[in-house]
Amino acid sequence: MKATWKILIKLVLIGCIFYITPFYDTCIQMLGQTNIKTFAYEQKTIDPSISIKDELNVMSSHQVKKAEKDDVIKVETTQENPVVVPTPKSEETKKQKTVYIYDTHQKEDYADGKGVMDAAADLGKHLEEKGIKVVLETHSFQNYMDAHGMNYNQSYLVSNKYLQDALVNYGGFDLCIDLHRDSVPRSAAVLEANGKTYAKAMMVVGSLATYHDSSAKISSTLTDIMNKKVNGIMKGVMTREAYYNQQVANGIVLIEVGAEVNSFKEITNTTKVLADSIYDMLMKGES
Repeated sequence: MKATWKILIKLVLIGCIFYITPFYDTCIQMLGQTNIKTFAYEQKTIDPSISIKDELNVMSSHQVKKAEKDDVIKVETTQENPVVVPTPKSEETKKQKTVYIYDTHQKEDYADGKGVMDAAADLGKHLEEKGIKVVLETHSFQNYMDAHGMNYNQSYLVSNKYLQDALVNYGGFDLCIDLHRDSVPRSAAVLEANGKTYAKAMMVVGSLATYHDSSAKISSTLTDIMNKKVNGIMKGVMTREAYYNQQVANGIVLIEVGAEVNSFKEITNTTKVLADSIYDMLMKGES
């Protein structure tokens, strides 16, 4: 007991000395300026208003900027910078059709530096001029693959994801087009007709897909219409044991426009015919 009392007396004496020295005031001042959160773990929370799509830079349809001038229209894209095209001279039809255009292999290019995404934008421009609403997929599939450790062989998994996003965001389309380019010699990639040189095109159907019958019918129809306009511009419809996203819904097609040996002028000559043919099929019901 004596030892305990001795310890208590020593502690009281130390406290008194501490109180009458400058150390006490200094410690109080430091504690007063210190936020208690500095000493505690504060759990970080995720803002519920930020979606996973936003974090991956996947823009929803309502995030697309609207045209600010009356003298232009835009091929609406899935990002914030739509392509500006001239206002169509012809009157829009009463019932507007909608088309979604994407490129599973976005890096496929042509002889003079431009690629399939440029071809998709040109096709979209011609369709918009005819009063058909176009949504152009412009997100970088490569960025998505890099972020998720995916490779080129998984390209269709990526395009499938963005295709389904677009179907949800826009409520469906009358036609979805996956635009590619072929890899063939120039002799198999060009057609001279009507004083112009066209890039030959070809529809491809995935026989394993759930909706391959729909894709095959549309592909056959477009092939016939285009060949009526420019005989020989379309090769025969090719069917392969694949899916090509044609298992997602009706109305999804794949078209190869030209090859790496074609100039972009040859490509645009063909996309003009393709747009005219899509218009005839969707608006006039031609088959």
